[in-house]
Amino acid sequence: MSAVMEYMQRYHYSWTIVTYNVVIDAFGRAGDLKQMELMRSERIKPSCVTLCSLVRAYREAGKPEKIRSVLRFIENSDIN
Repeated sequence: MSAVMEYMQRYHYSWTIVTYNVVIDAFGRAGDLKQMELMRSERIKPSCVTLCSLVRAYREAGKPEKIRSVLRFIENSDIN
């Protein structure tokens, strides 16, 4: 997946919420929580799709504390 990110940087593609969600979901499905969390730290505002991808990945990894963190984030934000 880092190849996709390198390609985007090399050819000056900018992130959209769609590409951001696809990459986060791919890292999550691959079980690469470290890369998924690095992507989450990018300056793109997460959508409900982003947050669902995070919850799914954390559930698969058996990380209930991370799920609670996402739920708290949702409760305290204006996510659509």
